[in-house]
Amino acid sequence: MTNATNIPAQGWIREGDLLATKAIPYRRTKLREEVAAGRFPKPRTFGPRMVAYDCTQIHDWIREQSKTAPVADIKPPKSRTSAQAAHAPAAA
Repeated sequence: MTNATNIPAQGWIREGDLLATKAIPYRRTKLREEVAAGRFPKPRTFGPRMVAYDCTQIHDWIREQSKTAPVADIKPPKSRTSAQAAHAPAAA
């Protein structure tokens, strides 16, 4: 979420423009699922083909995610067992 600066501080941003900023970790389908589930701010409909998100709400959501995001549980790769090493191709 490093590109939040590409989102205006105020005003409205259309869905395609929001996704193009890469400020949120979703693609179109996942974004719409998150909106439907209430986990992402709802857009406002301005007309039959015009939907946009409130930039202030998007920035608030990004800040909230950074506060509550769990620390990644990254595990080191498993080392080979002696049986796996015996059957592995020889390195050239």
